[in-house]
Amino acid sequence: MLAYYLLNQLASEGHEVVLLTHQHDKALFPLPEVRVRTIPIPVASPAMRAMRCTVASKAVIGLGSYDACLILHPLTPFGLALALRFPSVWYHIEPIVKVSERHFEPQPLIGLAWTPGIAFAHIVRRVLTLSAYMSRLVDSHYLRVNSKPVYAGIPADKFQAATVEDTKVVTFVGRINDQKNVFRLLRAFKLCTDTIPEARLKVIARGPATVEEEFVREIKTLGLGDKVLWDRESVVSSSTRNHYHDAQVVAYPSLHEAFGLVVVEAMASGRPVITSNFGGPAEIVSNNREGLLVNPYNEAEIAAAIVRLLSDIGLCREMGRRARSKFEQNFTIERIARSIESHLKTCASS
Repeated sequence: MLAYYLLNQLASEGHEVVLLTHQHDKALFPLPEVRVRTIPIPVASPAMRAMRCTVASKAVIGLGSYDACLILHPLTPFGLALALRFPSVWYHIEPIVKVSERHFEPQPLIGLAWTPGIAFAHIVRRVLTLSAYMSRLVDSHYLRVNSKPVYAGIPADKFQAATVEDTKVVTFVGRINDQKNVFRLLRAFKLCTDTIPEARLKVIARGPATVEEEFVREIKTLGLGDKVLWDRESVVSSSTRNHYHDAQVVAYPSLHEAFGLVVVEAMASGRPVITSNFGGPAEIVSNNREGLLVNPYNEAEIAAAIVRLLSDIGLCREMGRRARSKFEQNFTIERIARSIESHLKTCASS
């Protein structure tokens, strides 16, 4: 989604955008065709590696001349070919992490296990990350990179703010997996219902079939069948209706996030957010101002945060107003695009 928002914004401001991709759903992610040129590439598979390298080289050679290049997904032949030809900025770097219900273990950053990945970080003129947290990880793994954080953002008009109503609905948006911590959220919500029996948890998410089956079993085991509203069909980002508006509170206690785009979407919608007290989300939300920061491993703490906000509609509305204000000041895609442009200009002139 970040790539889609960013490409749209850069194109709308007059920049020429070349999209190298093996899959682009034009209906779901429409881009202005006047400024965007799409170059299809072969699907990723070991058997296609030689062809991918050949296609990458030919595609990049045929691009013409550019002052600077923004690379979002570098660890492909295209990223390497672009960085070798043009002054380049690498953005949206994320780590590979092992996440379980009990812990997460940071793994080497994408590409660190391969020499081309390490080399790429030094070929590009500048490395940008999604948060200061990510910059610390990047700089500790890639020696002498000195990355810069540039927060992600969304269009200001896509998620309009609305008054928080006393719905007693807690909304989660994301994926059903260990990293997003949905199972622990379920158990925390069960504790919450002991105090607020009318509370409802709305889950807008999908996951692998086996994990979804486990999710359904956990709902039944906890006796939450009539309290969990599971919507696996809606795609919030492409819907004309803002699903965050149903929420009194948005809960996103992820175990690990480089940034946390859902947190920003909720804030743009004027909703208080309960999220993790470390990583990217802790840089977006200030505790007790736009929401509450919690230890994502502590179910009782998550439950207490939910109870506190569902019990105080006035506090929810005040936090929601602060959240929208902070979003407008820091996390609009227009602001992010200007920051990216500044880095590209510096890259081109250095």
